[in-house]
Amino acid sequence: MAPALNNQLFLSETPDAAIYQIIAGGVPGTLMPTWGSRLSDYEIQTLVAYLRSLEESAPSILPPIREP
Repeated sequence: MAPALNNQLFLSETPDAAIYQIIAGGVPGTLMPTWGSRLSDYEIQTLVAYLRSLEESAPSILPPIREP
């Protein structure tokens, strides 16, 4: 599972350009896929703006996801 991007720690420490790059290029060595070939520049920018809009209400640290 890729790490959640909607937490205050990540959003407060990560500039928009880095979030864009994470979405577009994925994160090597993790399960975060590359979306740059599937989404347009505008769609990725919209995702970055959406994630940024969650910053104030996002949890400070997300609890681990437990698999059944």
